[in-house]
Order: sequence, then C-alpha cells, then structure tokens
Amino acid sequence: MIDKIRKIIALIGILITWIPCLAMLSDSDFRRLVNGDLKACGYKNTYRKKNTIIALSYMLLFDTTFRAQYYYRLKYYKHDVLFYVSKMILKNKKDIDLWGDIGSGLSIFHGQGCVIVLNKAGKNLNIYQGVTVGKNPKTEINGIATPSFGDNVCIYANAVVIGNIKIGSNVKIGAGAVVNKDVPDNCTVVGNPMRIIMH
Repeated sequence: MIDKIRKIIALIGILITWIPCLAMLSDSDFRRLVNGDLKACGYKNTYRKKNTIIALSYMLLFDTTFRAQYYYRLKYYKHDVLFYVSKMILKNKKDIDLWGDIGSGLSIFHGQGCVIVLNKAGKNLNIYQGVTVGKNPKTEINGIATPSFGDNVCIYANAVVIGNIKIGSNVKIGAGAVVNKDVPDNCTVVGNPMRIIMH
C-alpha cells in the first residue's frame, strides 16, 4: 500500500515538474551533472533510484534546497526558458544564491543562507548552512576575484572563502573558518585567521 502511494506521489510529481525535467531529456551533459547531484543527495538509497526522472520530480517537489541548485543548473547551462517557466510552477528558494562553474555531485545540506559565487569547482562540492563563497576585489587577477575549488571539497557551517584563491582537492574547511589564501590538496582548514592542518 505504501509503495502504491509513493508511486502515485511520484506520478503527480512528474506531471507537475515535466517542464523542468525536459532539460534532462534533451541535454546529455546536463543530465550527467544532475545525475551526479541526485546521487550526492542520497536518492540512491530510496525507491526513487529506479527512475531518474521520478527521482528528479520527487526532489523538485519536496526538497527546496535541491530545487534551488537545479534551477542554478538550468540558468547556468543556458536553459533559460525552462528556468523561467519552472520558477512559475515551483518557487525558488530565496536564501541560496549560486553562481559559477560547479561540477557534478553538488550537495547543499540544510540550505539556509548560502551565498556561493565562485570561479570553478570540481566534482562533489559539499556545502553546509550559512556558507559564504565570494569576491574580494583586492585579489582580482585577469578579471577573476572569486575562489576555485578542486574535487571532493567540504565547506562546513558558517565558513567564509573569499578572493581569487585556489582550494585543492580532498579539502575540508571547518565551521566558522575564514579562508583567504590558497589551500593545498588533502588538508583541513580551521579558524580565523585560517590554519592549515595536513592529513
């Protein structure tokens, strides 16, 4: 009985969200990115794993944080018509601002008060609530004043990462840390002023 109810909910979701889902069907690069985001959000552990479109519909309906990052994907990858029509169907979350070239596997936890304006990020960027990633005009080089990230970076609650700096792969940025200098691979950054702990 519960399975039937879930399937009905998923079907309703597909009907409501069929317009934003069109990008998944028409663009293979976009589909790859969003599949990575869905996996990072843990949808694999539920019945929704059987069908990507059902999983996407479910997440768009019931997870407003995922909806915000999906709308970012639509806008950034030039699916403008789908972006604007989708926003009319399902409202965007106002306290998440995303911009930059972010690889597959983006995951935002709790999704409160995040401002993420970056140059580039690799795969599996994990962000917790209250994180600010942004510009520092004093460090602008060749028109870039925002951070770049490698793969498998986790930024914990209320951390701040600013300026044209490079954050390596497999890096953890601790809660409340203020990062304004380059960070090498395989380390943890804590504190303000920042302190790097090598693994």
